[in-house]
Amino acid sequence: MNNMANILGGTDHWAKDLVTPLHSILIGLPRNLRHRINSFAQRIENICKLNAEFASCINRCGDRTIGNILLKGQISWTSICDAYHYNTDDFLSFIIPCWSRHGNDVVTLCASQTTILQRAASNLVDSGIEMVNEHLDDLCKSVTMHDKCYVRQSNKFCGAKMNDFLINLSRRSFRALLELLQESGSIKHLPDSCEHWAKQSSKSYNWHIERENAQRRDISASNDRQVKVGDDG
Repeated sequence: MNNMANILGGTDHWAKDLVTPLHSILIGLPRNLRHRINSFAQRIENICKLNAEFASCINRCGDRTIGNILLKGQISWTSICDAYHYNTDDFLSFIIPCWSRHGNDVVTLCASQTTILQRAASNLVDSGIEMVNEHLDDLCKSVTMHDKCYVRQSNKFCGAKMNDFLINLSRRSFRALLELLQESGSIKHLPDSCEHWAKQSSKSYNWHIERENAQRRDISASNDRQVKVGDDG
């Protein structure tokens, strides 16, 4: 935690509020675009080194149950680092520069969804594990709403590659969350809301295609109106 804080800065802003891993890398970056992109890339490199050291330490731990829980808790960072190491979806040449430019815009546009998710997560934690079933539906609905916002807004700024990357990140993170909740033994029944986004994500629901289809419909409707006006004349 101390090493991560050294990379990302003070922990006050992300200990009190819900901050996604991609958002946390943006905090405190230089305003100059070239320096911003370089700093972003350097942070990811440093974070991924720490993440690998952390995973190696856990794998040497004698308690496999606790180790498994801790590794699942790191799945978002692991997914980001996998993309970094293997350059998935042109992560180095496209995802990093585009998120460096527009990530804060996405965070701002999805602020209300983040607040709702923060409230749902706090309610679940504050109520204790014995009350998890009463709050699980709200949590899953808010996770779905939050992740959809991030995917949709990121697609507007960065297009299909960012869309696909975030859907994969969301799917892996959400699946790990559901597995942890189920493995706790406290879940009586998994609400439909907890499976909806995971199923939709696994089908690679594409906001980019949806936007193109909407544009085609708008063009078609506009042409129809022009033809109608011409006929009336």
